[in-house]
Amino acid sequence: MFGISTENIIDKSEGHERKPEYDSEDAFTLRYNQTDPTLISDGIDSVSVIAETRDTYLLDYHGYLAGYLRVTRRGMIELGETLLGKPDGIPTWIIRGSLSNQELPWWVPEEYDVELTISCQECGENIAPENILTPGQSETDSTDQFCKDCWEEVRDQWHAEHFDR
Repeated sequence: MFGISTENIIDKSEGHERKPEYDSEDAFTLRYNQTDPTLISDGIDSVSVIAETRDTYLLDYHGYLAGYLRVTRRGMIELGETLLGKPDGIPTWIIRGSLSNQELPWWVPEEYDVELTISCQECGENIAPENILTPGQSETDSTDQFCKDCWEEVRDQWHAEHFDR
């Protein structure tokens, strides 16, 4: 799960039968960046990452699937590489949370750009990746990119162009 090899998973549980206690203020949160407004997906929406010790980390995941993993330090490197290590295009996962000191955790790959912005093709505004919409990406191979305001304005026309053929 999350690209973490089994030898780096210490403990796991699905469905939160015995959810560990932790302070959410100490957590970093990875959020799945669902950008296609024409697609409904189920799976994992967010992962809270909590350092229990220097070598043990708790991954509390939520969404259609829920549970937790307790992983090793090497497991955290695998998590970072799998979810945050592919910088080309719009990121699939975004890190948020305890960034008050603006330092990313050690397990985030160097190439991850927390300041990344994406340009809306309609108005040209540069916005954060979690605020960009890429309609029809999975069904029509569309490369359209809209901010939420522009999507509201072009949505009906876009649907007619791509799905009413």
